[in-house]
Amino acid sequence: MIKGIGVDIVLISRFKEKQEKFAQFILTEKEYFLYKKSLDKLSFLAGRFAAKEALFKAFKGKYSLLDFEILNAVSGEPISNHGLISISHDGDYAIAYAINTGGDNHE
Repeated sequence: MIKGIGVDIVLISRFKEKQEKFAQFILTEKEYFLYKKSLDKLSFLAGRFAAKEALFKAFKGKYSLLDFEILNAVSGEPISNHGLISISHDGDYAIAYAINTGGDNHE
C-alpha cells in the first residue's frame, strides 16, 4: 500500500559553490564514501539531495535528511533504507521520485 509519494528536482550547479561542505552535511558515512569515489561528484550530490528531499516528502517529514541512506544495489540502482527511490539526471538537472510503502527497510 502506498502511504506517500514525493518528488524533487534540483539544478545541479546549485551545489557547486559549497559542494564539499554540503556533502558532509547531508550524506551519511557510507554515502560520503560513495560520493568520494564518484567520477561526477556534483551530479552524485545533487541526485542524493533530490532523493532525500523526495523521501522527506513521501514520509511527510517523519525523518530528517540524515535518517535517509541511499546506497547502490549490485546492479547500480539506488536503494534506500526507507521507501523506494528512483534518481535520474538530465543535462543541468537531477530528479528523484520516492514512494513510502509503509515499511521502513526496502532493498
